[in-house]
Amino acid sequence: MLFVTTHVMLIGAMIMRAQLEIIESLVQDAIQKVAKLHCGGKRNSSLHGQFFEPTLSSNITADMRIKEEVFGPVIFIIMVPNDSDDEWIRLVNDCDFGLQ
Repeated sequence: MLFVTTHVMLIGAMIMRAQLEIIESLVQDAIQKVAKLHCGGKRNSSLHGQFFEPTLSSNITADMRIKEEVFGPVIFIIMVPNDSDDEWIRLVNDCDFGLQ
């Protein structure tokens, strides 16, 4: 059997240039502090406008600026040591913002 599907993902431009610069800054901060970039991480220069590539990054640590709200196509993966429920809850609650 052969299944053929077509997936289309549309990601629009950032509305404000300042927000694009904040996202760039957060991603660069994580990379400089040894985060692993899996994809994206930069502006999409082939498109006109304020487009930031969908970004996936792991190896995130507590000293990175990811606690700031990221309103953009960015996912930071935080590994919880030893699958500790207490540590997981502490990490989730260690944020000043509610959109987690």
